[in-house]
Amino acid sequence: IIADITKAITQTSGKEAAGQLMDEYGITNVVASLGTALTINQARLLKRYADKVIISYDADMAGQMATLRGLEILRTAGFDVRVLNIPQGKDPDEYVRSNGREAFLKLINSAEPLIDYRMKKAEEGIDFKNSQSLILYAKRIMDIALILKLLFFPQNII
Repeated sequence: IIADITKAITQTSGKEAAGQLMDEYGITNVVASLGTALTINQARLLKRYADKVIISYDADMAGQMATLRGLEILRTAGFDVRVLNIPQGKDPDEYVRSNGREAFLKLINSAEPLIDYRMKKAEEGIDFKNSQSLILYAKRIMDIALILKLLFFPQNII
């Protein structure tokens, strides 16, 4: 997790990767959940130090699944959650080593909001010409709508 001066934190998947980002490239406010197991207790601890989290797990399937789990945990903890999409399926530390600090900071500044990320993920694998596929897409969108309702109208939830 990486935080900038606006009190944001970016999450990476390993303490070695987080340490390398901080030490070798001067990227500050990086924390790691030690693998892909971000917990609600870790999120609560982070909330003491930041209001915004930019989550950036590895590009492999485990990392993508961790991103989805982590998004919900962080959202529930009250963070402004963003997702850092790293081009070419690279891991955060690999990207920084290949492209440098400034390129990585540009990615951080363009991290997409949680809802935008979820909307793009909802479209994955959908054939918009197939009715069964459209039903699946509608279900995914309804899940996102529920998140929006929880975010903006929590008093109306029974």
